[in-house]
Amino acid sequence: MLMSGPYPSSRSATLTRALALAAILLAVLLLAGSAPVGEARPRAALEATEEWQSLRALWQTLLDHSAGQVRSRKSFEELAPQVNASVDGIAQLAKANQLPEKTASVLANLVRARYAHIAASCYPTGNAFIADQIELASYQAYAQIELYLAWLRNPPGESKDRSNAVASAKSRIARQLEFLRRLDHLEAERQRVRAGLRERETQGEKADWAKFHTESAQHTQQLLDSFGPGQKVKISRDVSELMQYVLRLTLPSSPAPGPPQS
Repeated sequence: MLMSGPYPSSRSATLTRALALAAILLAVLLLAGSAPVGEARPRAALEATEEWQSLRALWQTLLDHSAGQVRSRKSFEELAPQVNASVDGIAQLAKANQLPEKTASVLANLVRARYAHIAASCYPTGNAFIADQIELASYQAYAQIELYLAWLRNPPGESKDRSNAVASAKSRIARQLEFLRRLDHLEAERQRVRAGLRERETQGEKADWAKFHTESAQHTQQLLDSFGPGQKVKISRDVSELMQYVLRLTLPSSPAPGPPQS
């Protein structure tokens, strides 16, 4: 389960625990991409709500911390109630049909995950320890998401290639979210097989743990290789829909239309 609050539950919480929980809870709702993608809700109606405006303010503040524009443990920890309030607000938006229910759940977990990642990477409270290759990849995925969100918010300078750079940044964010989705799928399957082996042992049968660990390592490496440099990745429909709202929270708000010109 997710920690009771958005900030690590104790000062001794490790980087591994924070990121592992965040990755699992974000990605579990990105599975099962067979449902048709719903249309994005009308921009004006959604962005006029108090819940969305509060969420956007929190989203931007988290970016301030991850980008190093603000560096204050105290002010960051004081964001914890706002994280909880924003998660509740996202649920309210879903109930009001302002957000698709599934996307709302994923978005809420992404807010929690971002907070946990920034807490662990910018304001660590103990010795950081990453146990294995997959946890390192998860950490790097969140780091890349924060990096490119910050870049999209403030693209450097004017450039004739700026539109291509913006498109590339959006693609990189979607790629990392897709990695986290597939990572959770892999972990869910691993847990299913592990539970089956333990059940066999309770029934007095022999469990082939050597095969389990060998295949787990192979599947992990296959996942990492499929997201390696130069590898094309198909983005799921669930991630594509989530990206619509991620971008609306990140990019500068469109100005309200002015009065008609006479």
